[in-house]
Amino acid sequence: MITKKKLANLLPGSLSVNIFLLIFSLIFIGLAFYFNINNVGVSILIGLGSAMFLAGFLGIVNLKILANEIAKVTSQPILDTILYNKLINFGIRDIFRDRASSLENVTSEIDIEGKELIISGSSLKGLIGVGLITSGKALSIREAILHALKRNVKVNILMTNPEVAHHRSTQEGRRDGDIEAEILENILYFIKLRKDDIYAKNNLTVKLYNGTPTIFMLSTSNLMLLNPYPYYSTAYSSFSFHIKGNSLIYNTYYYAHYSSAWEDDRLSTTINNEHKIAKKYLESLIRKKNPHGRSIIPDAQKQDELIDKLNRL
Repeated sequence: MITKKKLANLLPGSLSVNIFLLIFSLIFIGLAFYFNINNVGVSILIGLGSAMFLAGFLGIVNLKILANEIAKVTSQPILDTILYNKLINFGIRDIFRDRASSLENVTSEIDIEGKELIISGSSLKGLIGVGLITSGKALSIREAILHALKRNVKVNILMTNPEVAHHRSTQEGRRDGDIEAEILENILYFIKLRKDDIYAKNNLTVKLYNGTPTIFMLSTSNLMLLNPYPYYSTAYSSFSFHIKGNSLIYNTYYYAHYSSAWEDDRLSTTINNEHKIAKKYLESLIRKKNPHGRSIIPDAQKQDELIDKLNRL
């Protein structure tokens, strides 16, 4: 917390100015008596000196009283206010205990977006649910995305490649293949969406990134939601932040967390817009093994279930 001494120096008419007035008042009064000058000169010097002395003295008293009063009545320390202003200037607009709380205002932001919507995450289960059927808040987000697509908003979705998703399973207490299955189910949903909706076919792009995410991100032109992934917890249950569009934090994460990964063809794979090609690629993923030689979906029954859903598209 700031001290009263520091507070006094922040107030108008700081201590140094008042001391300056006192010193010069004494100099002027001393000159009046030191030099043999006429009565008019003496009067002027003594008058100036007296005025400066009075102003300096009252200024110091006023600073002392004002600093004490501010210290008594304020419940918000000055340094906290400075920190608050710094956070605002960097772009932080709100902080939430988990992602669910941070999604309350997101649908309204998606509804007014006219250019671009970006989503970067693992399976997106905590945003749109899983697969072809969903409900609750996830359904509201899906509907907001659909409306955005119909307004010709470009929707770019960057998901974790299921080949590397197993790196998050142990930390999150998930069974082998669970996260991978959720990713595949949602890829299946996007493939179906592009088949059934011409706006989605024209405006929706889905890519898979060969790395587990560090932050879930949803971004419109005016707002960015950032939701970090702790090593031993899900992002969905972790703190989330709303960031103002075009702020320092917004621009930093837009380019470092989305744009650079999106444009890196070495590590990102685009789900082809042609329905048959996309289906064939998804089938290969369902049957594929991860870099450790284990099946992405170790449960053969789950594999068959996913293939059956895919064949019915």
